[in-house]
Amino acid sequence: MTDYSKMSDFEINCKVANALGMTKHFFFLDAEDEFDDDIEPSERGPIWQTREHFVNGYRPSNGNPFNPCNNPSDAWLIICESLISISPHYKFTDESEEYIAHSNEWVADNVMSDGKSFRYKDINPLRAAMIVYLMMKESENG
Repeated sequence: MTDYSKMSDFEINCKVANALGMTKHFFFLDAEDEFDDDIEPSERGPIWQTREHFVNGYRPSNGNPFNPCNNPSDAWLIICESLISISPHYKFTDESEEYIAHSNEWVADNVMSDGKSFRYKDINPLRAAMIVYLMMKESENG
């Protein structure tokens, strides 16, 4: 399985667009460093470029990035349709394991009808969900 922890948000955003079968509706830069320096890394993704009014449930915004790792409006449809859950990750704060606190990380997970489960933990809940989505797609495609 792919090690998504080594990938940037931009790389994950591109893989998600590809997994959704929407590549013909985007302009893909060859590398992340081709973006202008004034565009924050958290705002990078394939650029909408289509004449369609709706694409797979999305209303394209030509010239803007598809950024499901950081934009809830890009991520929510994927999360809902893929039945991905997002919840806070807690850790014990003492050795007796009586007290817990939020770990500043989020857990995204999915259990498929065949019993396969996918889980990923990250400080960014949308990124975690997109990685779970890619894990699901990778499993489907063998």
